[in-house]
Amino acid sequence: MNARTTLPILLALIVAHIVLAATFAAKTPWRTGGVVTIGPSVERDIGAPDERQHANYIARLARGEGLPVFDAKDPNLYENYQ
Repeated sequence: MNARTTLPILLALIVAHIVLAATFAAKTPWRTGGVVTIGPSVERDIGAPDERQHANYIARLARGEGLPVFDAKDPNLYENYQ
């Protein structure tokens, strides 16, 4: 490759990256509400889709309940590994 072909290829890659990144950012849910597991309520948005679960995890540790134990029958199964 020479400089004459390298520049257009580089520019095409940069444009493709920007377009794909903008599309991903537009399609990814970011500011959504979360479900509080210590009570049956839905809270306003606090950030990323799972930020509420991170807050619940820290609250559990702060209450002295220790790390969550895996329970296959738990309805919040997907959050047990936080």
